[in-house]
Amino acid sequence: MRKPFIFIVSVVALLVVSCRQENYLAEESRSMMLYQKNHTDGNLLALAKAQGETIAKNAKEKKKQPGQCADYAVCLAKLGLQEEANRWFNKERASFPASKKFVDAMKAKYVGSFASDTLSLPSSDKPDENLLASFMFNDADETLEPVLPDVSDEFADDPASIEVDVNQNPEMSEKEVAALERGKRAQTEEEKNMSAEERAKAKKQAAKEKEKAKKKAQKEKEKAKKQAQKEKEQAKKLEKQQKEAAKKQAQMEKEAARKLAAKEKEEARKKAAEEKERAREQQALQREQERARAAEERQRQREEAKAQRDRERAGQIRQSGSSSND
Repeated sequence: MRKPFIFIVSVVALLVVSCRQENYLAEESRSMMLYQKNHTDGNLLALAKAQGETIAKNAKEKKKQPGQCADYAVCLAKLGLQEEANRWFNKERASFPASKKFVDAMKAKYVGSFASDTLSLPSSDKPDENLLASFMFNDADETLEPVLPDVSDEFADDPASIEVDVNQNPEMSEKEVAALERGKRAQTEEEKNMSAEERAKAKKQAAKEKEKAKKKAQKEKEKAKKQAQKEKEQAKKLEKQQKEAAKKQAQMEKEAARKLAAKEKEEARKKAAEEKERAREQQALQREQERARAAEERQRQREEAKAQRDRERAGQIRQSGSSSND
């Protein structure tokens, strides 16, 4: 196995590791690796389209893949489509309730202005292709080719002739491998000693670089941990603010309901009092009318009695007159 292949494997491995470091990339695909290689708008758009096609295909086959909608939402957010990104974050949240905290943290990071909106969803299970069709970028990569470093000065004797048995020397650096091969071809003791010295030096350098990489990784891990803690605190603070706002809103609604109930009660009381007063006035009017009718009836009876008496006296007078004439 020759050295160029080793470099290719190394570069691909580095790309895979890079993919894992970006927590919004859920799968290893050509579009993802191109975007990891070169963070351009064109590569981001190509990645968004590839993820949209995968989502559409899974929707057609009625499959659900955790993280897929969230990945697509991140791409949309980075393209400036905040509102649509929020809908796909909510889609992930609704499809996989266990991811609620994770998605909320991502929403706070990428679509902060929509963090409180957890109800809006995409109009369809399939992404809108026309949404991305309006973007035009000319900086998309077409091929994924590793860039090989120039090591001709370090292996000027014959770098192309160096062969490496990866299985037998999995922990050896390229410099150590080169020194080992030169040692195998060495003719004199001095050349062998030089080769051994180079190997020791290369091994020491490799250990140094490994330690440096370890420290860098630890530093990045701490940085990521702090960032995650910061996002967690922000999410917690936002949740607290939302709770306070909800509590305040509930209190306001409760107070408004109490005032409305008191107002309605007062209006009902006034209405009942008015109806009672009208009933009392109606009763008084009826009594007055009844008294007037009774008085009229008594007056009529008195007049009738008087008239009857007058008729009786008149009759008596006529009868007395008749008797005198006789």
